[in-house]
This record gives sequence, structure tokens and C-alpha cells, in this order.
Amino acid sequence: MSKQHRGVARVAFLARQEEIRRLFDAGHTLAAIYDAHSDVLNVMSYSQFTRYVARYVRGQENRLQGSEGHLKALVRPSSSSPTSRSNEKSVAPVLAHRPNKIRDDLI
Repeated sequence: MSKQHRGVARVAFLARQEEIRRLFDAGHTLAAIYDAHSDVLNVMSYSQFTRYVARYVRGQENRLQGSEGHLKALVRPSSSSPTSRSNEKSVAPVLAHRPNKIRDDLI
């Protein structure tokens, strides 16, 4: 097996992007599209194919990967200015344990 150069899979995908977009818009599944073009798309894995569809066909931006993406998803944008936040005290949430909960509270 010969060595593949970087970007070969992207070139193969982009060469068929319009046909893939047409099939996707017509309602074909990604697996069916990948299998139908397996003769030329065999230079990439199915997971890479789905990432290219998300980026080039659906128009989704790159998602952050790993823990950085999870951390940024948890951060809420602040509506207050940094100077007004410096005067506030940071208070940790308090969790209360109630061993005798009423059943209606659980439903």
C-alpha cells in the first residue's frame, strides 16, 4: 500500500461535493452516500466523511474537541461589565439534603 499524502481525502470529497450535497438534500443517508461512492472515497474513513459533510455540506463550523469544548460550553456569557463583577462576592451553591422528602416532590 502506498503512502497517502495529507489532504488527499479532502480533495476527493470536494471533487464530489455537489453530488454529495444533491443526494443529501434528496434524503439519502450518509451511510448510503458513502457506500455509493466508496470506490473514490476509500481514502477516508466514514467518520472523516461525516465530518466533511458537516463542514462543507451542512455548513456547520468546526466544533471544539476534547475537554476544551466541554469547558467552553459550560461558560455563560456575562452581561455585566468586569468592573461591576469585581464588587460582587462569589458564592458557592449550597446543596441541602432532605432525607424525609414528600413523594409528591419526586414526581
